[in-house]
Amino acid sequence: MRDFKEIYEITKVYCAEDDRWIYIERDQSGTIVGLNFMQGADLKLFNEQWNFACEGLTPFFENLVHHLFPNFYAGGQSSQLRVINKICWVFIEDKTADRLH
Repeated sequence: MRDFKEIYEITKVYCAEDDRWIYIERDQSGTIVGLNFMQGADLKLFNEQWNFACEGLTPFFENLVHHLFPNFYAGGQSSQLRVINKICWVFIEDKTADRLH
């Protein structure tokens, strides 16, 4: 279970290029404290089943941003979304690899 962090803003963004809805929770400083995603364009399904921070993806994201993207928060929203999408793809690949072993 993740540590409690006060949520200041929740954003839902559809990324057409990756065919993915992204759920983002930010604290008052703008730091991402929760993240989730769903492949596909069905907003109703996304809101019904993916409208929360993923306990696996959020720390995975935080770790990669810390180690590989130290200037993540210096970039604008489109730059941040590109990184988030890359991390989502790595998360999918990592989960797929786990199932194959």
